[in-house]
This record gives sequence, C-alpha cells and structure tokens, in this order.
Amino acid sequence: LVLINDIVDLTKIESGILEQNLADFAIRDVFEDAIDAVAMNGISKGLEICGYIDSQIPTIVHGDAARLRQILVSLLANGVKFTESGGIVVRMDLDSQAHNAVTLRFQVLDTGPGIEAAILLHLFSPQHEGVLSGSGLGLAMSRQICRLMNGEMKCESKVGEGTKISFTTQLATAKDGDPMSHPPPPSRTPPPKGN
Repeated sequence: LVLINDIVDLTKIESGILEQNLADFAIRDVFEDAIDAVAMNGISKGLEICGYIDSQIPTIVHGDAARLRQILVSLLANGVKFTESGGIVVRMDLDSQAHNAVTLRFQVLDTGPGIEAAILLHLFSPQHEGVLSGSGLGLAMSRQICRLMNGEMKCESKVGEGTKISFTTQLATAKDGDPMSHPPPPSRTPPPKGN
C-alpha cells in the first residue's frame, strides 16, 4: 500500500497537481516525530540515532508539516535499513533567513556501507528502486517534494565511509515563531566508519 501511495504521489508531483497542506506548525515536533518513527527499528539493530536542532530556527513555521515529516522518515528509515553498526545523525540547521521566510538545511548521516559511485549517479531515479532494495522510489519522491518546497536534495557517499543525504526546504515564518529559547544540546555523533 505504501508503494502504491508513493507511485501516486510521485505521479501527481510530476504532473504538477500535488497540493501542499499549508499551516503553522512546530518544526521541532515534526523533527522529533520523524526520529521516533524509526527509533524502535534502530534500537532493535543496536544503532544510536542522534538529533541536533539549530537554536536559531524559529519555533513555529508555516508550511506542509506532513510532507516534511514524510521526507525525514524516508531518509531515516533508509539509514536504519542499510546501517548494521554505529548509528545515524540527523541535523536541522538554519541555512538562511529573510524577513518572512527561512531556508532550513537537513542532513541525515549514517555509518553504513556507503554507496558506489555508479549507483550515486542514478540514486534519485524511480527506476533505480531495485538496486537499493526499494529505496529508489522513496528517494525520487523525496527530492521532488523538496523541489515543490523550493529546496533541493543531494547525496554524498563513499564505500566503507557511510552516507550523507542533505536537503533544503523553504518555509514561511509564523508571527509567534521566535527562535527556540531552550534548544536540546547537540547529541554525540557516532564515530566515523572506515577512518
């Protein structure tokens, strides 16, 4: 059912008919909910999942919370799926800020086996689904959603050194969206693999 929904969503995005559900939301809640969604799978594999939130990010923003959470869960789930030891770090940083909008940069880093250069070239293609055991369609859709939100997604990886997928998204600032007054401290980063 998830696969079918992904295909439908990707088709809507490519046709320009996927509408965003825009509303004010607490960005930290979306970030933490995404981590919670994959936490049990990570714990069952003995993995550590760490999160970091930039203290300059407004507490409340305006955008499509469900789609943002969808991207984060997809990337985190892939990280857990392909990582056998070590862990995953997810960061949310303030990339830039204008009068009524912010651009946020998210990074998901894992200590997995890494991805070969030949596969990286086609990583975000729906047709590449089989190579990464089902992740291709999710990555393709995630990048398309990023673009719908005036952002972009890229992947950096080396075999034996893990993978980093980063993306940006532009969100409007809400009236009461003051920067977080009590952000969580940076979590310990799992040791790099292969160095």
